[in-house]
Amino acid sequence: MNIAGRMYSYDFLKIVATFGIMCHHYQQSFAVHFPYFIDFYGGRIYFGFLVELFFLLSGWGIACKLDITPIGDSIKAHAKFLLGRYRRLIPIVLVASLCEFFLYRFYYDLYGEYLGWKTIYSWYDIALNVAGLAVGSFYNFFYLCIDSPLWYVNVLIMCYWILAVELYLCRRFGWNKMWLFLLTFLAGAVFLTLVKQNSPPYMPFFNASIARGYMGFFGGMMLYNYMKKHTFNPRYFRYMPIVFLLGVRFIGSGTGLFGRVSYLFLDCIFWPTVIIYFSRQELNTYFNKKYVSLLVKATFAMYAMHAPFMDAIKFAERYWGFYFEKGSLVTMGLYLVCMVFVGLTTWYVVERRLFWIR
Repeated sequence: MNIAGRMYSYDFLKIVATFGIMCHHYQQSFAVHFPYFIDFYGGRIYFGFLVELFFLLSGWGIACKLDITPIGDSIKAHAKFLLGRYRRLIPIVLVASLCEFFLYRFYYDLYGEYLGWKTIYSWYDIALNVAGLAVGSFYNFFYLCIDSPLWYVNVLIMCYWILAVELYLCRRFGWNKMWLFLLTFLAGAVFLTLVKQNSPPYMPFFNASIARGYMGFFGGMMLYNYMKKHTFNPRYFRYMPIVFLLGVRFIGSGTGLFGRVSYLFLDCIFWPTVIIYFSRQELNTYFNKKYVSLLVKATFAMYAMHAPFMDAIKFAERYWGFYFEKGSLVTMGLYLVCMVFVGLTTWYVVERRLFWIR
């Protein structure tokens, strides 16, 4: 399959997934529901499963990048790869972490109450987020990361570390990298299927929630290598409606064992099918638009900054004593428009001007 070059159709998927997650957290944070519209949180479909698509696309993208520019054989080359990943992610993570830190600190100092789900914020939290190692502990499920969206970034960085180690071992001992990718994927799949989230065992770099990242990321790595070597019959796409309906059923399956098996279906069948479908050349050509190219540059900034933005709204309401109706589609639409502006501004100022990231 020809998957060389820029995949604009995947850029479109990233944009849709980012907006879906922002709507999901909007309803969750403000506890609002839309009785005559789609509920992105608390409805029949769990939109939090869009994170699995993020991990798959992240793994797919890194595999494509490494295919174009392979890592050298030395430890120094692998360290350079990791530093490049940190340089790409950490500047905006630092900005988002600092925004949350000062919002929570000011709120607690003024009112003696906690603004969000986290009860303690310190410079130690900031350091852990910037290091990308705030991924759990021995004594508790809850992460040391500052907010829920940054959990994804921390798990993603752990995936980069594991990938760098596995690639080095493959070059050192002549192993097939696909077997190590498969082993990491299966380790995440077994752990995630057998252990319920928020339940022990708790380990710093491995628990039921972190396993989601290992499954998705290394599943995306394997998917890229498979797609590169195989051509799909157009008849394959006729079964998309069936896979989509099954996917909706699993996405809305809730909790329990069946809910945990949903991860297997989503990572192995549903999202890979969507990715393969969007690899079609006609879709890639169709989404080769200026607005897609512009928005995709700001998706990570929008994702990282949407939690601080919502907390800033809560702080402003309490501080200035005003309130506006958030259980409205118009309000949520304005929130998304504001996030596009915040995302583009953060991307331009932080990445382009301060850190010269292209």
